[in-house]
Amino acid sequence: MNFDYRFPLFDDILHGRLSPLLQDNAANTDFKQRLEEQIIESTKDMGSYKLSFIKPQHPKAEYYRRMLLSETFQYCNDLLDYLQDKKNLKIRAYLRNLILDKHLTSCLKRLGEQIDSCQLSLNLLTSAPPSDVSIESISNCYVFQLLKVCVSKVYLEVQNEFADLISIPQSESMLYAAYLNELSPIRTFLSKRPERDKVESRQKETVNQAPKNQPTSQAPVPEEEKPSTEFMLVQEAALKLKVSVKTIRRRLESGELKGKKDKGKWLIDKTAFESYLNTL
Repeated sequence: MNFDYRFPLFDDILHGRLSPLLQDNAANTDFKQRLEEQIIESTKDMGSYKLSFIKPQHPKAEYYRRMLLSETFQYCNDLLDYLQDKKNLKIRAYLRNLILDKHLTSCLKRLGEQIDSCQLSLNLLTSAPPSDVSIESISNCYVFQLLKVCVSKVYLEVQNEFADLISIPQSESMLYAAYLNELSPIRTFLSKRPERDKVESRQKETVNQAPKNQPTSQAPVPEEEKPSTEFMLVQEAALKLKVSVKTIRRRLESGELKGKKDKGKWLIDKTAFESYLNTL
């Protein structure tokens, strides 16, 4: 399996260099300066679940929010692209067990243990905190609670992709109750996008196409006069620009680079790519 199925930043935020509990990442450090220097590539959320979370009240919370949302959306997009081509039932069952039942479930359980041990329940963000609660605790609570929602979004996206293999799907509130020990009433932050949004998007793509088996007034273009478009793969573009494959995919998703998808793989217009190089 070549695809990295692990949730990005999870271990770094939970116990690594990005942990909000570290003194180097304390709320009283230079997060305003970090925000000014932070480089986040815009990533469109292509998933089926919309994520809406509480507005950050401190530069530390905003710093982590930008980073987490960008990484989560890109991870979802890449993961769903990867799974889309997997049709073999045995392979799908293996991936479902590996990604959903083991990895993402483990992430939620570990996160629940961290939230409990640090006493960072959602109440710190949704109600007036006690006077003795510091901005540091509130910021840390924000980071871990947002990470919880991000992991849950990925869980629901993958579960949706494996709908044919799951008899009783989990909901967001079920995940929080089962793995983070949250009690009713449980506040949720994910909502399923209406299917009509996807239908309307597909209709817009075909609105200018002539109906099948219908004559058109335009004369056919002789074969030798038809414009030919050459394409390149993501890996080729990454080598030319000396950046990662993930960076190229992000630029394609945002529209900065011109390309199209064919069976889950990006094809980049070579002419447009050359023009793009001239703008750098």
